[in-house]
Amino acid sequence: MRLRFLRNYLVEIWLFLVAAIVLTIVLLSFFLYRSFQSSTIETINRLNQDSLMETGRINEYVRRTIRTSGMELFSEPSIRRLMYDTDLTNFEVLTGIRRIDSVQSMERYIQSIYVFNAAAEYIYTTSDHTSASVADFQDRGVLDLLYSDEDPRGLLPIARYAASGTKAVPVHTFVFYETSSFVPEPRGALVINITLDWLREIVEEGASDLYVVDRTGTVIYNTDHDRFLSSMIEEPFVRRALQSESPTGAFVDTVGGQRMLVLFATSDDLCFVRTFPHEEVFAEIYHMRRNTLVVVAGVLAFGASVAFAFSRRLYRPIRKIAQTVRKIDPSSSLVTNPGDIAHLSTAIESIAARTTSLEAVSVAQAAVLRQEVLKAILSGELPVQDTGDAVFAEYGLPFTGTDPYRIVAAVGNAGREPPAIPDTCRCCVTTVGSLDTIVMQGATGEDERALAGQLQALGARLVVLSGEVESAQLLPPAFARVRDAARFSFMFPEGHIARLSGR
Repeated sequence: MRLRFLRNYLVEIWLFLVAAIVLTIVLLSFFLYRSFQSSTIETINRLNQDSLMETGRINEYVRRTIRTSGMELFSEPSIRRLMYDTDLTNFEVLTGIRRIDSVQSMERYIQSIYVFNAAAEYIYTTSDHTSASVADFQDRGVLDLLYSDEDPRGLLPIARYAASGTKAVPVHTFVFYETSSFVPEPRGALVINITLDWLREIVEEGASDLYVVDRTGTVIYNTDHDRFLSSMIEEPFVRRALQSESPTGAFVDTVGGQRMLVLFATSDDLCFVRTFPHEEVFAEIYHMRRNTLVVVAGVLAFGASVAFAFSRRLYRPIRKIAQTVRKIDPSSSLVTNPGDIAHLSTAIESIAARTTSLEAVSVAQAAVLRQEVLKAILSGELPVQDTGDAVFAEYGLPFTGTDPYRIVAAVGNAGREPPAIPDTCRCCVTTVGSLDTIVMQGATGEDERALAGQLQALGARLVVLSGEVESAQLLPPAFARVRDAARFSFMFPEGHIARLSGR
């Protein structure tokens, strides 16, 4: 019997309807909110990915421009004299410095240019800085690059701080090494330092923060320069962006104790990460959610009223049945307790249970009958005429009279797990004496062998295969041969598969 939590069916129906309305509204509101949130993230992500990728393209353009300028300088005679000659006139020094000054003036992001003369251990620089010997050169950080024993890294920017007067300036340094063995001093180098102002100019100002990190998680640019050259690989949002299999993406994470929407895009060896305050991004959605709750409250009140009227209408048949019971049985509990009509539902549930039980018994009896009929056909006790269609249709056997048959019998598999029959086959299973017998139609020799392998794996002592049986009338003699072979199972090794011919 179904457990009820109220005695009054009218109130119970009404509460169920109200609960259905509330559940529907809540689910719809949740999915709409999630849909709007996903749509907002997708829109912001799409717009900002263009900005991030454009930043990456401009970054590559600046790199190529610097490389082009550097290679041009590297091949000019005045610069090469600064790089290799140890006995220079003032005019030659002035000519070389004027040349690198002209390059700096044309590229406003170039902070300085150094020409390293390894033979003289002297560094020439643009006129806004002081040329000096290696021992007295102000920018000591560049010496680690010039005197590095490592192989040249190629024309890649190196993020570092360059000394400029009394302060350190964050720069990206390009080093053009001389690697030819035919020059007087192959350790000569040309150094171009560029500032990060170009990035600050193209990055939109606002509540967002931009981080440019390399594959190791080292920051080579961020909006406030407060994290320059620091490692952020331990920051979950940076690690997640670097480890993503997609070149672009968006997710929500905690950054600096604040919930942020994180957008990222990778370009070659760099990863551009931009963070937005989650509250600001979704402020409009939160406002919409509050308005939705107000509307939902109004809709719920209206729905509850409609549900109450609808419940009264649904309760009319139940009221009529209760009144009929009162007339038939004045001693019924409905008279003393009008709200309790549990015995009505009990009677209905009892009828349904009996119907289900009878249906299950009928299905089981039909299965047993099919097995007994098949056993009688195989034993020859029930002869089949022509194709046997009449017998098959009468007893519900899944066979037709046109396709050939195959018989698979197993000795010693009783009570074990049944094998899996291919879906392409029509089959019926029965037990004749000690033989677990499977009759299949529409099966191939490969299906027959696969089924035999399953029975063998399930522990059958012997498996006998009949081969192809052309018609239903040949089933009894074919089964007789199978049974004769099974009688001599003691002569075969454990798990043997015996194959008989089709006739």
